[in-house]
Amino acid sequence: MEKRSRRESTWRPLFKLLKDSHLPWWLYLIQLVLVVLSSQLFVSLTEITGAVAQGLITDQDVVRRYIIYSVLLIVLGFIPLFTSWVHIRFDRLIQQTAWRKFIDLPLRVYEKFVPSSLISRVTTDSLLVSLIIEQMMSFFQAGLFMAMMIYSMQGMNLTLTLFIVPTVILYVLLLLLASNVIYSIKFDTQQNMSRFTLFLSEKLGNMKIVKAAAAEAEEMTRGMSINQERFKIAMREVKYDMVMIAFQRIVDMILMAIVIIGGSFMIQKGELDLGELIVFYMFTMEMPSTFQMFVQTLLEMQGTKGATAMVAEIAALPAEQIEREIGLEEIPERSLELRNLSFSYDGETKILDSLNLSIPEGKTTAIIGASGSGKTTILKLLERFYEPSSGELLIGETEAERIHLDSWRKSFGYVIQNSPLLAGTIRENILYGANREISEEDLIAAAKKANAYEFIMDLPDGFDSEIGESGMKLSGGQRQRIAIARAIIGEPEILLLDEATANMDAANEFYVTEKIRELMAGKTMVIVAHNLNTIVDADQIVLLEAGKIVAIGPHRDLYQGSPYYRRIFDLQAACSLNTAEES
Repeated sequence: MEKRSRRESTWRPLFKLLKDSHLPWWLYLIQLVLVVLSSQLFVSLTEITGAVAQGLITDQDVVRRYIIYSVLLIVLGFIPLFTSWVHIRFDRLIQQTAWRKFIDLPLRVYEKFVPSSLISRVTTDSLLVSLIIEQMMSFFQAGLFMAMMIYSMQGMNLTLTLFIVPTVILYVLLLLLASNVIYSIKFDTQQNMSRFTLFLSEKLGNMKIVKAAAAEAEEMTRGMSINQERFKIAMREVKYDMVMIAFQRIVDMILMAIVIIGGSFMIQKGELDLGELIVFYMFTMEMPSTFQMFVQTLLEMQGTKGATAMVAEIAALPAEQIEREIGLEEIPERSLELRNLSFSYDGETKILDSLNLSIPEGKTTAIIGASGSGKTTILKLLERFYEPSSGELLIGETEAERIHLDSWRKSFGYVIQNSPLLAGTIRENILYGANREISEEDLIAAAKKANAYEFIMDLPDGFDSEIGESGMKLSGGQRQRIAIARAIIGEPEILLLDEATANMDAANEFYVTEKIRELMAGKTMVIVAHNLNTIVDADQIVLLEAGKIVAIGPHRDLYQGSPYYRRIFDLQAACSLNTAEES
């Protein structure tokens, strides 16, 4: 989806986004009426100016109309202020719609994009949607103004009009031939800006990696290269503008010559009067810029459409269906079952293959296996980030797909390795997503169970200490303990732990593991772990290999009956012993 050709674009997703935003179209209708009135007033005022120049300055009706039209035109000069007000309201609604659409998308959509690339979709690109409406309005205004001028001119002298209009049409055709250059520049500018934004976001967010690799000079060169590319695009635009300005001036001179020479000749023959010649001259001076505005807005609409295509298409993707048939609270049983379940991320490679697994209520189930065997995928399916490719996920005897997603996920706690934190305070991160009122005592208790209270109190502002973007001011182990405290305070009925203690030292790992066991006593817990010492007490251990269960049972049974399990357990025990002796 990201690799969009500059020729591939469609209006349909954009119009759907506009429809879903429930925009105040009546405001644009008012603006449209004002545009029509303004164009008509300008044409009428030009005609009256010709009459005044012809000597009708003493005609009271002409003078009165001239004054009235002039005043009205001045008043209508405030249309841009009204347009700006409408524009601001429009931007707010579009951004709200884009954000609502984005946050409701399934997780599989987000995993197709670099996260930083989506930022501009909600911020910059969504604001361009209102710009394209303004361009449509300008396109209509230019077309209407041209039609009114040509109609007025042919009413005065058809012959002179037939000399002027083809010249202007030729000018427009040449502009259209140059449209590929304009579109190419617009497209390249947008692509370059997107690459530069992505480059800055990635490098500034991972400056530790850059400095640790002593890659400052290399990244400086890359950044300068992208910036140099933008400079070349800008120079192309400047050169194009210079040519177009020179061309417009040549057309102006040709039109002026046609009107003055041809008009003077017709005045001598009595086919045209001085007032009409003045009107022709005024219209002729307006026509090139009006025609250029007509073509320019058409081309800009193409460029803007390309820039808004991605946000419109993402917003048009099907939202995650939160509302289902029943709530989880209506299901008395809490045992989980994966029945003949298969799953693939890309639709081709099976990560899980015809898996059958029962996770009993109130028990601890541990899942182990080599990297890529499907351990984390099982947890993602249990959390319902994805739907099975085939087979079923059940709770009790009820299909998971029948249960409201929000009801389901509120009953689960999910802690992953390298758990992400949000910019803000420790308090805000621990309380994030809590669906009940949390007292200070409960907050402290959760921090203590996660063995985080001591280091939190050592910080200058305690629970109100800022942790920076993604918790960068904390160590990996500290971030993990905050994430565990967040899961604890949610009092989940089912807890999913994916290498939750991997970043902790042995002492913290032992303490936190014991506290989690105390907390989840009598509740369901599913653990993915590489350290087998942390799961020897699990009620059942599931050994995965290539998406299939090759052994299942408690530690004692697996140790005796599975050579593979026994081998990796003994290997870990030997490594731990060697480490202890060395220390």
